[in-house]
Amino acid sequence: MKTIFLVTTLYKDVRRPSRCVGWFETLAEAEEHIENNRGDLAETFPDLPPAKTNEEYRSGPSYDYAVVEEVGPGLYRESNVVSWWRFVPEPSGTSKGQRYECPPEYKNVVALGIG
Repeated sequence: MKTIFLVTTLYKDVRRPSRCVGWFETLAEAEEHIENNRGDLAETFPDLPPAKTNEEYRSGPSYDYAVVEEVGPGLYRESNVVSWWRFVPEPSGTSKGQRYECPPEYKNVVALGIG
């Protein structure tokens, strides 16, 4: 059975919406895009001032995490989480993806890319 690898970006706060930003035919392609933050997956906004009272607006990466899920064809498919990543700010003002364990706030969440 043919599968694809979904890439979904997420905030640390699980109440904020996640976003499936694309899919790849191979795991290597998906992970390479996240690791190198291709297309600015983290949606980094280095020119924003640091947060004062509203944590949604802060400097650094907009999205905190990315996840890769392997999904086969069909409706309401179960997904297999392959890898978790977090976005780490770089001195240049951009971000890079770094492998990460599943954050505690997402331990009981399934089908992140296709909800």
